[in-house]
Amino acid sequence: MIRQASLTTDLKVFDLGTKRIVATGTVTENYEEKFGGDREYSFLGKKLSRLPSHNETLNSLSSKVAARVVAKIAPTKVYTVVKFDDGTKFGLGFGGSKMLKRGTEFAKRGAWEEAIDIWKDVIKADPTKAAAYYNLGVAYENFRDLKNLKIARDMYKKAAKYGDNRLYIDAIARIKPRLETVKNTNSKEVS
Repeated sequence: MIRQASLTTDLKVFDLGTKRIVATGTVTENYEEKFGGDREYSFLGKKLSRLPSHNETLNSLSSKVAARVVAKIAPTKVYTVVKFDDGTKFGLGFGGSKMLKRGTEFAKRGAWEEAIDIWKDVIKADPTKAAAYYNLGVAYENFRDLKNLKIARDMYKKAAKYGDNRLYIDAIARIKPRLETVKNTNSKEVS
């Protein structure tokens, strides 16, 4: 005996806030299993006594379809832990700055504007302070819009120009795909 079943769901999901279509598509799950045969223990499939009921088959298919629909429409966010630079190289205290650390404390509490002001003051006092440029980049990257992401990229490049720290190079690499994603999203909204 062969049990065959198929369940197909067509979906169109709207964001009620923006009135835009978030996801569309069709999700299909199939079930096909051989049971028994000429004898209960046939090599053709599972034991006939293990044949699920029609409801069990439908419930199994429904669960699989539901999981795929949720995966398709659920917002996926990838979080990156970004470290601040307090100006101490290798933890030895060389080149550290109380102002850099103070800005970091504000940023960690979500007071980004205050942190930005402090780091800008550090740059006014020392225009070659790589850590301040890097931290400013982190702050602007946090705002996530195209304008601020471009500023963040520029800050990371200045940090790399004035300092030799792996954080700066990683930040430049991290910001590139984010900029592309935001640019692509903005161009789709315009058209």
